[in-house]
Amino acid sequence: MQIDKKIKWANCCNKEIVCIHCSNFESCKKWLAYVDKHCNRKGYAHFDARTSLADDKTRERVLDAQWVARHGFWPLIHTPLKWDKYVKSDGSQKPTKKNKVRDVRYPAHIDRCVFQRYAFLVNELYDEAVLGTDVDKCAIAYRAGKGLSTIDYAKSVFDFISQHDDCIILVTDFKDFFENIDHNFLKSSLCRLLRRDVLPADFYAVFKNSTAYSYWDWESLLKINHLEHCRAARKTLNSKEVVLTREEFLQNKKVCLQRNQSGKGIPQGSPLSAVLSNVYLSELDAKVSKKVSSVGGLYYRYCDDAIVVLPTKAKGLEKTMAIIEDVVNAFGSYPGVEVQREKTDFLRYEHIDGFGGISKIDESGRSKERAKLNYLGFTFDGNEIRIREKTIGKYYYRMRSKAKSAAKQKHGTERLYGCYSEKSVDITGKPSLIDYVRRAHATIDMNDPASLSVANHNMEKIAKARNEFSRDE
Repeated sequence: MQIDKKIKWANCCNKEIVCIHCSNFESCKKWLAYVDKHCNRKGYAHFDARTSLADDKTRERVLDAQWVARHGFWPLIHTPLKWDKYVKSDGSQKPTKKNKVRDVRYPAHIDRCVFQRYAFLVNELYDEAVLGTDVDKCAIAYRAGKGLSTIDYAKSVFDFISQHDDCIILVTDFKDFFENIDHNFLKSSLCRLLRRDVLPADFYAVFKNSTAYSYWDWESLLKINHLEHCRAARKTLNSKEVVLTREEFLQNKKVCLQRNQSGKGIPQGSPLSAVLSNVYLSELDAKVSKKVSSVGGLYYRYCDDAIVVLPTKAKGLEKTMAIIEDVVNAFGSYPGVEVQREKTDFLRYEHIDGFGGISKIDESGRSKERAKLNYLGFTFDGNEIRIREKTIGKYYYRMRSKAKSAAKQKHGTERLYGCYSEKSVDITGKPSLIDYVRRAHATIDMNDPASLSVANHNMEKIAKARNEFSRDE
């Protein structure tokens, strides 16, 4: 398909004008790239039939602002994702198990396409608004247009630290951020971005269904379908065309339908939520960036994770620690933002006699113990950069688990290699950890034998695990 035809196809355009001569050419070209990247159909079942941006009728609808304004959104499906996390307490060598839960609420298929379209529009407006500002540099999550990955940002942080003899590092996390986003504040932020006093009808419909949304618990869907709560039940339900028939939906709607009436929170699981988080925090980013850049520091925020690096040379240790505290207070005083003190690290990097080192510090800046900086999947001890051990450990655990399952079921070998080998792109079209590790080593000068072993010997390790479990069977 010629580029002109592809652009017109993506934008449902019937204009006879040649695209390159159209005033909307650049925007339409970007939308084409977005559609190409996000046109896959999701495998899960929902209240409506599966569709995607690849479908002509669906794409025509979501491009029509009047249709969006009138559209009746389906309830989200709410499912808690549970997993075990092993953490080391201070002074303890043995990690303890901690149960983690994340409440995911995901949209119906047609609604997902609507949210994708408006995620694109909002992100375009956001990128335009912050271009050339400090905010453009510090907000690094969900910024595909910048052409940089988490690997690039991690490298820039480690490089910045290593360029200074002494600096203070703050790493923090916003507690339950998505659940605490204030709706009125978000609406005001979105209006400012659109340069409107009130939201246009289509944007308001999307905003309303991203804030005062309705949802349906996964457990009740299983019950109505006479299924037990187990992994097999999820597979069975997702194999259906829809999770409920129209009659079942209407019969159970009154009892099962719930609404978010709290005045806060946007759903994790929606394509739009990530983009809205950047819009919501734009004023905070501007305030913190200004303070940090005034003393030659660095500030990055990846969604609800933030890092601040301040060289001590400009202000001295005491005043630098005071600025760090000001930043923490700025975070905590922002609507809907609460700093997780238990997930906040105060660190100090010192370069002495040709060697760098990182230590935990108290609020006065005094070193307490040796430590490592964990950032965007990497660890940095002041000298060496490595991919986090738990990432490698998780790879081996999941690979072996999949190999065992494939051996037991006498199939699934292709899926095993498609998820965990260097052939993943050829088999599934998606990169695996192997691709990530190789890109990381190509970008960052790392001394990391564990991740190199994974990258260089992945085929042998998978074959070994497969053979091991095949013998057991």
